[in-house]
Amino acid sequence: YTVTQIVDILKGRLELGRNGSCDVAFEEDAIMFAARKTAGYTGDIRKAFQMCRAAADLVLTEIESGTRTTNSKATTTKFLSDPIINHTVRITDVQKATRAMLDSPLLRSVSKSTTFEALVLVSLGAMANTTGREHFGVLELLTKMEAVASALGDLMYTPIPTLDELIGLLNRMGEARFLMLSTPKITHVW
Repeated sequence: YTVTQIVDILKGRLELGRNGSCDVAFEEDAIMFAARKTAGYTGDIRKAFQMCRAAADLVLTEIESGTRTTNSKATTTKFLSDPIINHTVRITDVQKATRAMLDSPLLRSVSKSTTFEALVLVSLGAMANTTGREHFGVLELLTKMEAVASALGDLMYTPIPTLDELIGLLNRMGEARFLMLSTPKITHVW
């Protein structure tokens, strides 16, 4: 998408939200920033939505915690007492949210890792998001890696590592403190 198309789509979605139960409004500059940033990277509208959502979440978190401030000429008291100004996502909010998205340790880790290390991290992240759990078995991870690699359809992820190769990879990632590994406690009654 182009900048203009992204701006139009974002404004359309934000208007739909405002007519419903939207608690946060966006300044025009904030929408334009998200559109330009998105168009400059990939043009993928999902990134623009992700930026706007992250910025809105940031604003709501600041409002709830009482840490919302302003850099404008209005006094902090006036700013905090005016719900329209206080609930508005400004360009600085989108910038902060974008920096947080792009500077995340996970993103840096994935970008610096080997093909299969990245596949392990993406698979673990996907499993954590879908299940809400933090601990997974090796066979469960291997199955998810196969599914992710198949969905991506890229030959660089094939063939999938064998179980022994995956265990070796996980051990190396654990030694580098990239992952936290544990052995399940199994009790046998003989």
